Amino acid sequence: MLNDCCVLLHKPLISGSTIGLEGQLTVYNHNGSPCYRCLHPNPAACQSGSENGILGVVPGVVGCLQALEVIKVATRIGEPLCGRMIHFDALSSRFKTVKKINQRSSTCTVCGDHPSLTKDDFMMFDYDSFAESLNSSKPAPSPNPLPSNARITCRE
Repeated sequence: MLNDCCVLLHKPLISGSTIGLEGQLTVYNHNGSPCYRCLHPNPAACQSGSENGILGVVPGVVGCLQALEVIKVATRIGEPLCGRMIHFDALSSRFKTVKKINQRSSTCTVCGDHPSLTKDDFMMFDYDSFAESLNSSKPAPSPNPLPSNARITCRE
């Protein structure tokens, strides 16, 4: 939904994501770079943190890098991560830059040569139902993943 809104408003999307002990960061829809849907037309293929967990410091690292990208885009200084992606591995404390991510897709439903999603469609699109339908085949995560004998109360 954020990607669609950014594309329709001609704004960049500075995207960071984390899973487990890894994070990644890129700038979508800026200076000719692809939008999120160009790379991920089917969001169901994406993993979620609720299924795989996240080490708390990893989003902090990625968030700081996102803030840096915002400053670079807003001030037009430096070289934003357009068409490139940084991958962070917390276990090895290494950063890897993917030099070239896919180009903008001419068939993308939002930013392609003949987009099928317009501002009017965006306002009417039911993103909640869309997300639920993509995840309907997955079982709902348990609110208490630990067995009762492994849990403690706040007082304990």
